[in-house]
Amino acid sequence: MILSILSVSGCFGEKNQTTTTKGDITKEDIVAFEKKRISLGTSLDVRNISLFLEQKLQIDGWTAYVLSLELKQDENEFETKDILFSDGKVIATELFDHKTSRSFKDSIEVTVPKELYKDDHLIAGNKDAKHKVVLFSDPLCPFCIEYVPEIITYAKNNPKLISLYYYHFPLTNIHPASITLAQAMIKLKEENKIKDLETKTYQAKFENSFDPRETDPQKIIEAFNKAVGSNLTTKDIDTKEIQDEIKKDMQIASDALVSGTPTIFIDGKLDKTRDLYKKLK
Repeated sequence: MILSILSVSGCFGEKNQTTTTKGDITKEDIVAFEKKRISLGTSLDVRNISLFLEQKLQIDGWTAYVLSLELKQDENEFETKDILFSDGKVIATELFDHKTSRSFKDSIEVTVPKELYKDDHLIAGNKDAKHKVVLFSDPLCPFCIEYVPEIITYAKNNPKLISLYYYHFPLTNIHPASITLAQAMIKLKEENKIKDLETKTYQAKFENSFDPRETDPQKIIEAFNKAVGSNLTTKDIDTKEIQDEIKKDMQIASDALVSGTPTIFIDGKLDKTRDLYKKLK
């Protein structure tokens, strides 16, 4: 997750920050700058900052640096990503294309590894299909509610063409209730007793049962059980194993620079249109 937690916390303010140096800026300078600005501008405890990815931009002399941040807020430890820019003389927290007004952060992409094509994440299509599609999603994301059942149906109708792999990316800063749904989905996926689990979850119309900001797991799990035909309890889903599974999915999303839902990777590459799967042959 790229700065989603930090941004919601209002940690970096509204103004972009830039620093200059007399000599050429090194990677160590980039890391030191990030550590200083977080330490001075937020209440977060910096555990570690390291360089995750370095990528040249399509403008002369400028490079994007993706940093991995290990932070602590109160008793909660988390990992996130941030992107800084430098031309060797200055460090900037933001950089825009003046012609399109788009941030160059949007141009930073990674290729997801083949290790993500795991049987326990396969939700539609054959595992030996021609194309591999990885989906990061949240069942309370309004766009996902329509999108996910559609792509699942497409994969089921074209099993030799597409393998569809699902990873949880609950946007808890926007709708906290999504974490309980993710836990419930993981539990039922392990039991493998509910057919079409993902489709039933996304078509459940949970907005009629609880607010996305709901934090009472009992209320959420009751609505979930009714929607998919299960009988889970809050105790069933509140386990270390399930929590670890969600953390693992979130870490994978972070390493893939996923910042919103739904996010789609086709054969390892990000599909910003989210519709290229329909053109696969």
